Amino acid sequence: MSPLARVALAVLLCCSVPARPALAQATLPRSATGQFLSDWVDAVNAGDSATFERLRLRAPGVLLPKPATGTAGSGLVLERVLASDERHVEAVLRGGEPASQRLVVLTTPKGDASRIASFVLVTIPSGRPLDELLVSPEQKQRVLDGASRALREHHVLAEVGSMVADTIQSRAERGAYRSSAAGRYLAELLTTELREISSDRHLGVDSSVPKLPVDFAAPP
Repeated sequence: MSPLARVALAVLLCCSVPARPALAQATLPRSATGQFLSDWVDAVNAGDSATFERLRLRAPGVLLPKPATGTAGSGLVLERVLASDERHVEAVLRGGEPASQRLVVLTTPKGDASRIASFVLVTIPSGRPLDELLVSPEQKQRVLDGASRALREHHVLAEVGSMVADTIQSRAERGAYRSSAAGRYLAELLTTELREISSDRHLGVDSSVPKLPVDFAAPP
């Protein structure tokens, strides 16, 4: 086993976010991810299996979610767009079976807008505020600082840990993570970048709605 293989970084996003003003945007962006999401919602609502299969071909290796009904009349509608850029979109849908709010996050891989790299659909539990799934700028900074500190202090190769931490912080200063709203997307984005920079697939960031202990060795 290589030294890098012995390293596992877990940065836990405890997404208890103070209430923020509702975002009014309810139009999908004119991007590859925006169009894909629009086509997926239309296909699900119409029970259009042919279109759904075409969409699946654009998402190789991705489990493309499909509401359990699989028939016309699911009634998914776009409630609001939380965040987006040229490579991702985060939005809230309402409807489906059973009727509920759903957080959806889509991403495309770098350099290939024709494919979907990930498609995450999370049902928001009834009575739980959407803000619990979102991260504020302050929380993002704490996550970035925590990831950098963990890399510098615990990576088995100090020079590699410092290099990855410096790269992440440099990207943050250039606004690389500014467009993320959902904790789930921020975790996915950071995981992809950590592994890309370090060539170590054992590094990763996860997100959790229930607040998790900072020190797992401590008693509950």
